Amino acid sequence: SDQIRSDRISNQQCDLSNLEVYNQKYHSMYYTNSRTTRSTGFKYFMYNVVFIICNALLLVTSFAFIENVHIISANHQRRSEKSSVLVQQLPRLDAGKKQNEVDPSVVLPSSSSSSFRKQDARAMLQSINGRRCIFIPSRKRLLQNEIDMTNSIPEKKCDTDKSQQEGGTRNNDMTPSFLPSPIVILGGMAQCIESWQHHFNDFSRERDIFVYEYLGSGLGPLQFVNDLTSDYYQNVSLTYQAQELQDIIRQVVTHYNSNLHNEHNINTPVHTQVDIVAFSLGARIALATMAKYPHLIRKAHLTGIAAQRDTLGNMIFESWKDLLSVPENDDTSSNLRPFAWSLIMATHSKTCLEQNGLDKVRGWVDHVCDNHHRMGLYNLLEQNRYCNPMDDAHDVAQSCSSDIQIAVGSQDVISTPEQAKALKEALGCKTSIQIYDGCGHAIMNETPRQWRKGVLTFLNNT
Repeated sequence: SDQIRSDRISNQQCDLSNLEVYNQKYHSMYYTNSRTTRSTGFKYFMYNVVFIICNALLLVTSFAFIENVHIISANHQRRSEKSSVLVQQLPRLDAGKKQNEVDPSVVLPSSSSSSFRKQDARAMLQSINGRRCIFIPSRKRLLQNEIDMTNSIPEKKCDTDKSQQEGGTRNNDMTPSFLPSPIVILGGMAQCIESWQHHFNDFSRERDIFVYEYLGSGLGPLQFVNDLTSDYYQNVSLTYQAQELQDIIRQVVTHYNSNLHNEHNINTPVHTQVDIVAFSLGARIALATMAKYPHLIRKAHLTGIAAQRDTLGNMIFESWKDLLSVPENDDTSSNLRPFAWSLIMATHSKTCLEQNGLDKVRGWVDHVCDNHHRMGLYNLLEQNRYCNPMDDAHDVAQSCSSDIQIAVGSQDVISTPEQAKALKEALGCKTSIQIYDGCGHAIMNETPRQWRKGVLTFLNNT
């Protein structure tokens, strides 16, 4: 029993020593792990704090970006709405109407038409002899009219009589002496009203503008009256176009003075002339009009016009004629696609085409095909390709006193700068020239802001 008791005591002492060793190891591991855990936890905590701050900054930046995008989109939408209201759906002519019979609801009204005056607070798309035109009133003039209507106070009869006896008139910011002439816009080959839509906002800020699709451009009533095709495009010569344009200008001037009479009680005509902004073939029509009717146009800004075409320009026109020469019974818009591609490639510089890309240029091609008639374009080329601008230039230099500015691109292969300078010399001392570096034939599409600034600067300078 003593032996057993001693063995138990020795075992207990051994267990106590082992327990003490274990406790020492455990405490050492605990304190070591605790320090490591606290260090690692602090790092994770800091990582989480930085992550939350970065997410917060990213969220704030995203909200700011989204807000800016909404503002930009809203501004773009407002600008698009202002432009889209300028071009409204034209009431089409019925198939049973004759060539010169026009729907009275869409004819350009005369100066005595009260319905025209009620609508002049917005743009009006109308039809003249089956061709579209649009009149866009000056926003500055409309704003002044609204201010006058808001601030108008009935005057006493004695004050009115006294004012009339003294020869006094009501004054406002838009006095007749400061009212600029209206602008008439003529497009080029295969251009319609919609081709100029992105210029309307700037041009109509202080000016009334009138855009006219001359015979051969646009669709007209021909997609509905196919049996009139041959007669409708029988004469699209420059002489006929000039005669028709002068009639349009007289209507524009009459309507413009009629508006001033209604707004300012002015009986005498304020303007008897208009300013012309024309491109390419439209510029040729404007020049022919100035030669035949020298007193209708005050100033003319002509883009893409020259004394004559060189060899490459003649080749381009011959290729266009062949591309438009299709059988008479095959007159669908799809046949215009080769011509439209050739037209855009020849009238725009390489830099412009590369910047816009294939998809956008394809949209331009679709626009040409959807808004023009093959026979109209073909007859325009056939009847006017041999007309020499120098003949009209000599007549303009002798009889016309209008200021003229010619604008050409340095890379224009249809109206080269050298030939444009020759035309300037033929037109005389009241003609200036502006060459746009790096641009092709269609300057107003390649550098629209710079081109519009040059046009308005020229027209507004007295």
